[in-house]
Amino acid sequence: MLNRMLKSPKALVFLQFIPVLLIPPSIFRQVAVLAVAELLFLIAVVIGVYQGRAWSQTLSIFVMGFNFITKLMLIFPHLVSESGQVDVLFGVIMVTSIALSGALLYYMDTPEVAVRIAGRR
Repeated sequence: MLNRMLKSPKALVFLQFIPVLLIPPSIFRQVAVLAVAELLFLIAVVIGVYQGRAWSQTLSIFVMGFNFITKLMLIFPHLVSESGQVDVLFGVIMVTSIALSGALLYYMDTPEVAVRIAGRR
């Protein structure tokens, strides 16, 4: 069942909202605009997938790659506070978001997903 779900463009698109929304409370205000922009792009991806547009796969890969890179850039300066304490919650949320973004990026880039998106026309 998991294998079938990972080959479904609709399921993958809705799973992509999870890593974008995984934002640690300590930096939410700083990255809220970035998250809103990514969510708007994901809404465009949902529309594109439901209409069978090939560009939706490319945009989806871009959004997940962008999310992966931005979370990776945010983890290093914020993981350890100025007093030297490690923010464990922050680290767990960020690593989970990075892992999910990478996995979803990988699955959205498979030929099976591209064929299923294009075949919906």
